[in-house]
Amino acid sequence: MRIANVTNITVQYAGQNVLKGVSFEINAGEKLGLIGTNGSGKTTLLRILLGQETPTGGTVSVVSGTRIGYVPQYVEGGDDELVMDWLLAEYIKIRESLRLSEESLATAPPDEVDSSMKEYQEARDSYDRIDGDRRPEQAEKVLDSFGLYGIHNQTLGTQSGGEKNVLSLALALLDEPTNYLDIPAREAVEDALADYEGSILVVSHDRYFLDKVVDRVIELEDRDLVSFGGNFSEFWQARYRSAPGETGRVATRGADRKRPRVERAEQRVDVASLERRIEEAEEEKLDLEQRIGKAFEGRENREGRRLNRRLERTRTLLVDLYDQCAVKA
Repeated sequence: MRIANVTNITVQYAGQNVLKGVSFEINAGEKLGLIGTNGSGKTTLLRILLGQETPTGGTVSVVSGTRIGYVPQYVEGGDDELVMDWLLAEYIKIRESLRLSEESLATAPPDEVDSSMKEYQEARDSYDRIDGDRRPEQAEKVLDSFGLYGIHNQTLGTQSGGEKNVLSLALALLDEPTNYLDIPAREAVEDALADYEGSILVVSHDRYFLDKVVDRVIELEDRDLVSFGGNFSEFWQARYRSAPGETGRVATRGADRKRPRVERAEQRVDVASLERRIEEAEEEKLDLEQRIGKAFEGRENREGRRLNRRLERTRTLLVDLYDQCAVKA
């Protein structure tokens, strides 16, 4: 069953096409990975899907009753806001509403008791819906499961870019089943998304993450879209390592880009070199992730943060290498 259709989306800025004739569908329970080089239009497409931006042309239709959630790449909060206050913002708001409704009910005159009781019950239902009595404890468990020990009373502005990314995921996991709270952070995210019964559209450059989570890859390239049924490794094999003229199971649009034979040979050498560097960087990233987990498990927080900064640099390098490889291919 299709829950959303993106049809012939075109976006222009200052007369230049950012997206042109992009079409795809999202099926119920499907896990999609959206990839593409920097500037290819990924953020623009997400904003259109969220209704935050109107395309120049084309339509987006979503089945009635479909609820759309969004986890931003970075924390959306003030630098002076405490981490725990940010993480519990919804809880704090609902708790205050419940407190005010209790006071109102306690002091209500006889002719306003019924309406005050109704307001109180609505506030209580909202509080129970988020498991308010256990919400602060759950928030602490989520932070600890991600190795973010001792940052509860620190401000958002003191957190690194990587830590802010993790906080965005931590906020999302607060609404997931609690059995994810006691397993390592990476596995928590992967398992939560892989087991989620709804549909997911995820933007990531992490090939191992995409391999475990997604079952379809869509790539934005030259303002158009390529769709492939499979995980990232299968997509990469079919898209970039196939013989000239072969595309595997990849569906593409646009004119065939024929290159001179010498140019193709040179580019194959360049791609092979880039792939070796990618493999080395992926191995380093995996090693760092394992070392970070052990550091935080051993309460060696300073070492864990130092390794996390190295991991951020390695991830940035990988994004650049993948972008280069996509251009060379």
